[in-house]
Amino acid sequence: MARRWSLLSVPIDSVGCPGGTELGPEALLAAGLADAVDLGERDATLTVLRDPGRDPDSGVVSYPAVLELTRELRGKAGGLSRRDDPLLVVGGCCTLVPGVLGGLRDNGTDPGVAYVDGHLDLYDAVSSPTGEAADMPLAVALGRGPEEWQEAAGGGTLAGDRLALLGYRDLEEARDLGSLLPADLEGGTFIDTPGLRDAGPGRSGQAVAAELADAAPDGYWVHLDLDVLDESVFPATDAFVPGGLDWDELGELLTPLLAADSCIGLNVVCFNPEKDADGSSARRTVELLGATLG
Repeated sequence: MARRWSLLSVPIDSVGCPGGTELGPEALLAAGLADAVDLGERDATLTVLRDPGRDPDSGVVSYPAVLELTRELRGKAGGLSRRDDPLLVVGGCCTLVPGVLGGLRDNGTDPGVAYVDGHLDLYDAVSSPTGEAADMPLAVALGRGPEEWQEAAGGGTLAGDRLALLGYRDLEEARDLGSLLPADLEGGTFIDTPGLRDAGPGRSGQAVAAELADAAPDGYWVHLDLDVLDESVFPATDAFVPGGLDWDELGELLTPLLAADSCIGLNVVCFNPEKDADGSSARRTVELLGATLG
């Protein structure tokens, strides 16, 4: 029997301007998300990011709105996650992660995280080349990001030994820019894209699901940034790194992660409909979600 999912839409883009990934939730619903996935209760955030400049004090783009969004997400994600249904959060960009995890913790849930992403997302406001909040959400969740943002999220919500970072391809660039790196963290599982291919995406997903179930008795959250896919199969995103997964590989990785009883929710981010003129990327994303969220 297919599971029913509560839906939280988060229309934001960390560049601080209208458009881009802010249009993602509406476009995926228009492409048939509600037909592909059994959706129950729905809600949406109202905060948008509208200042493309770096905040002079924090160095983060649209920083006051990022803090407001994080607090709003804690309330809305926390409310929906109290329901019996697992939670599906559709963005938007990676900026949403600390607020969602904060909402889960407000409910007494201390989840692990399977972080499926083409990037490490471990920058801070100094090392980030853009100042965009989407460069640093995992650092914030680990208690290593801008202080006010951590406070808005309810503090660091994730311990390194409950993290699996999967599919990243920017380790060399992150090292050159002075980012926090996997080697700086205590515990955790880190498998880049070549590592996933060597082990097999499906076997990797099975192993990580079992590891997180043991490490996090409250269950685990799955973060999916669609830039884990290669540009050749998914051009509708904004931060490209060569050598990403194809759709079949991503499906093999996600299926065991999302099918496990320990999975308490999923967020999907970084789909930019402005780069999807024929709608094919939206349709393929909906097909993936329909196949893996049943």
